[in-house]
Amino acid sequence: MLQESTQNSREGINISTIQKFLFKGLLFLLPLTIFPFPWDWTERGMSLLILFVSTVILGLEVIKLLWGGTFSILKSSIDIGFFLILFSYLLSTIFSVDINTSLWGIDGRLGSGLIVFIAVLLVSIVARGFIKGEKDVRSLIFIFLIGFFINNVLSLFSFFGFNVWGFIPVYKDLYQAGLPLLRFGGVHLLVNFVSLILSLGLIGEYLISQKRKVEFIMSIIFGLFSAINVWVFSINEGLVTISVLLVLLIGLLIPVLKFIKIDKETSRQVFLLSLITVFIVIIPVIFLQIPNIRESILPKDLEVVSELSLGFDLSWKIFASTIVNGFVPGFLGYGLGTYPIAYNKFKPLDTGLLSLGDSTFQMGVSEVLTKITTGGFLWFFVWLFVGFLIIKSFIKDLKDAREINDTSGAWRFLIIDVTLLVLFVASFFFSFTVLITFLLLTLVSIRSIIREYLKGSPGDKFILKFWAVNLDSLSSGNKSLYNFNIFLTVIVAIISVFLLGVCFTKTVSSFHVLGAEAYSIRENRKYQDDPEAQPTLEEREKFALEVDNYYSKALALDEDNPFYNRKKALILLEQLGVVAEAYSKIPEEDTEQRDQYLQAIMTLKNNAVEFARKATDISPAVYANWLTRSTVYTGLVGAGFDEHISDAINSLEMAITLNPLNYQLYNTLAQVYIVKGDQAVALQYLLEVLRINPRHIPSILLAADLSKEAEDMESYVAYLEAAKLILEQEEATELDLYQEVLTALEEADAGDVELPKEPEEGGEVGVPEPDSEVSE
Repeated sequence: MLQESTQNSREGINISTIQKFLFKGLLFLLPLTIFPFPWDWTERGMSLLILFVSTVILGLEVIKLLWGGTFSILKSSIDIGFFLILFSYLLSTIFSVDINTSLWGIDGRLGSGLIVFIAVLLVSIVARGFIKGEKDVRSLIFIFLIGFFINNVLSLFSFFGFNVWGFIPVYKDLYQAGLPLLRFGGVHLLVNFVSLILSLGLIGEYLISQKRKVEFIMSIIFGLFSAINVWVFSINEGLVTISVLLVLLIGLLIPVLKFIKIDKETSRQVFLLSLITVFIVIIPVIFLQIPNIRESILPKDLEVVSELSLGFDLSWKIFASTIVNGFVPGFLGYGLGTYPIAYNKFKPLDTGLLSLGDSTFQMGVSEVLTKITTGGFLWFFVWLFVGFLIIKSFIKDLKDAREINDTSGAWRFLIIDVTLLVLFVASFFFSFTVLITFLLLTLVSIRSIIREYLKGSPGDKFILKFWAVNLDSLSSGNKSLYNFNIFLTVIVAIISVFLLGVCFTKTVSSFHVLGAEAYSIRENRKYQDDPEAQPTLEEREKFALEVDNYYSKALALDEDNPFYNRKKALILLEQLGVVAEAYSKIPEEDTEQRDQYLQAIMTLKNNAVEFARKATDISPAVYANWLTRSTVYTGLVGAGFDEHISDAINSLEMAITLNPLNYQLYNTLAQVYIVKGDQAVALQYLLEVLRINPRHIPSILLAADLSKEAEDMESYVAYLEAAKLILEQEEATELDLYQEVLTALEEADAGDVELPKEPEEGGEVGVPEPDSEVSE
């Protein structure tokens, strides 16, 4: 790799050592870096850590280039595949339905965005320059296993109901006990498979070389905890995918043991160890899939918690709908990181999905179905090519292993190949996160490093000649170049510090948002035990101001985050409601105070509209942004600002375009048209609600009211009968609403229904309160 300059040596600065320390620290901390947002625990936290560390490492690499004059990097036969993946991501981003989402991930979560992938790709490749030799490789693997071992220990505590972050105030109210630290069971299982294989590799090395007994013992512990985590978190994941990966592991280890130079007795021991490992994993998994056995083994009061995830059939339907939507979406996908956008737009009319309301899934059932949706067939073909390169490299490495005298090194070399193959096959069953992507690319680099030192000669390298300065002699001939290098070094340092500052501000803003979420949960919990209790006007005002303060600080540091802008708009709308209620209680004769409150109301109104608009400007294809914008406008219409009726209608129609099966949007749009005085259009939207969800009681009753006003008594009675039947089926006959429906039917049967009078000119039709809704 790059030679350190004599100046660096003279001053005792070893840049490669600093880079190595940072990279190892990244591998250790990555499995533990979580921000337990209710909507995302891992992607933003891990991505920020990656951006922090990669910025420093890459900045130092550029400085080494400036002073060393030469840039050389180990090449891998698999590299071309990942550069093609990057190319497909670039095209997908350029033609994305939402470029901001493709760059920074949905709602600024970072992990699924192009920026973070580039950082991961570059830092993993550059690592080949400062991770050298067997010692560095072994320590790199061991450090990751230690970090993930801690993750596994904490995840087990979580599974049994302990809030492992309870000692941190801001995390205490946010963490969901019962889930692994990586939140998603499938992701946790897949990383545990990686940990299990790497642990098996270290154990096998000991059996082959009889060296490093401490590492051998620690590896057994790491592997055991990985196996236990696979047991408990496979309860909701099923048996098929785990069985496939275990069979694949054994199938790959057979040729590995055949091709390395190892005596038959040791080979038999390693193979027997591998079989024992498989049985240790699979037998408890099988038993825990049986409810009776599971209930007898686990504590009686233990509630097994799992994250909702899309099944294969629904993921396939969303993928199929995307690729038939046009040539560009079919070939290039909807855009990197835009799976939630595609889900909202193309989700099928499914009862289970309708019951989830506005819940949005961030990924499909597997990485392949997720990435074909967002990257199109171009990504899929490139990914198949990556798999071909991994398989081809594995076959080549098997042949080369016969010529390697270092048997334990050859075993380590091929174990990395096996891990890469398992990850590729797993992409058809599991979804990836930024952690898995980082591990995949890092393993590719580790393979290149191992190959170089096992061959005993320099491997293939990419070399770039720049310039070189003799730092031991500052003659007049090179003094200008020396000063120019100093100038460039300062520029690189300034750029690096600036990027670190951006990462730091995003991190601090995340903690402000965590504070807001934790405060909101604590305050809402006060009223959970007593449904009759309601916060006072003063308590509502205090709550709104406190949350607003958190989000104001977050936006000051990360103003282009669409999620923060949405939250800010909604809390301003809440403040407006509080101020409007307080205004209604001010005596009319107190004109001065009323004017002050009116001015505050107008300021809040304008600010709420501005932040809602900014969210849609940043990410115009994200449904949640338009939902918030429509909520703000409809809230203002409900508060009497009729000038925003057209804005409410336009934003609702845009939200419907992005989420056409959300029947609540049609219901809200119908109510806005009622306020506008266009009952005929309102009824058409209510009929659209009932097409999607025929059991939506509020829409049925509102349609009944409109039919009554139109003097269509037959339809009026039919709607009431439908509402009565649904309430009876739902066993909701104790509700006052059911008695009101019965009374209305009795009046209609007796002919005592008072038909509505023609509304006076300029009059408005009231909109039913949403709190009275009863839906399936």
